[in-house]
Amino acid sequence: MRELNHSIEMLPRLVQTPSIRGMPKNYRVTKSIDNQEQNRCVDIIQDLNGGFRFQEWRREPEDISGWFLMLDSSPKTFVSETDAISVAKQTVIWFNDLNT
Repeated sequence: MRELNHSIEMLPRLVQTPSIRGMPKNYRVTKSIDNQEQNRCVDIIQDLNGGFRFQEWRREPEDISGWFLMLDSSPKTFVSETDAISVAKQTVIWFNDLNT
């Protein structure tokens, strides 16, 4: 489950989520960038093999369920964090508008 309070300055963290076969899947969120309303977020993720990908998340303030995954660049991975951010900006309209 995602943390509700996060920002671009947060330290990378190791996340474990169950995979389809029940084995843990390890990866590290290297950046987590919110929009101004803090109801949408793009996470830049580094997999154990060193590749990068991105995910777009959203949450509704009146819904206490937390964050919902909107988009995952998997299985497409990128060589660098910069490449993942560049493609995320081309794909996620609000993210490109942030000028980060």
